[in-house]
Amino acid sequence: MDSDGLPMIGAGVDYTQVGAIHQKRTLAFINYFITNTVSFLNNFSRSCEVRLQKYNAKLQRLEACMEILEAKLSSIPGLDDASTIVDKSEAPGVPLENSNSTAVAADLAPSDPVVINEIVTGELPQVPEMTDGMVFAKDDPTYKKFFKMLHVGVPEPAVKLKMQAEGLDPNILNNPEQLIPSSVDEEA
Repeated sequence: MDSDGLPMIGAGVDYTQVGAIHQKRTLAFINYFITNTVSFLNNFSRSCEVRLQKYNAKLQRLEACMEILEAKLSSIPGLDDASTIVDKSEAPGVPLENSNSTAVAADLAPSDPVVINEIVTGELPQVPEMTDGMVFAKDDPTYKKFFKMLHVGVPEPAVKLKMQAEGLDPNILNNPEQLIPSSVDEEA
């Protein structure tokens, strides 16, 4: 025994003379260890589940945005043959497949994406010719506010309902390049 009255453990200790640890005290230590371990594991599991739920929600939003973007891209006519889009702000002066196309790409505004196939082949998107008194649906003041609503994120069914309530054709939203008679008197 040492000066405090505690048994010294070592090679010269006679274990038959050392008293046993109380069973209740041992059981209390084991119960405390188990409850703390289970509590820690439960908190860790809950923390992991919360983080996984957050990332799952982010992934779902990202997938929804990708689907919307794909739908918007598929609705643009003439993008079926396009292979790559070049943006001057990302790659200024990048030479394309011929020397004339480099000059064309360098003259564009930074926000104007250019389809490489159109530059290289010299083909530009076909724009229907304007006739007197006819405008594109997206430019007509009557329909312009509805296209703006779509642009800022109002759901398309809600915009169509609003158009029907005002007595307008909601199918025009599907084709913004459709020529319609101008609702503004251009002579004034």
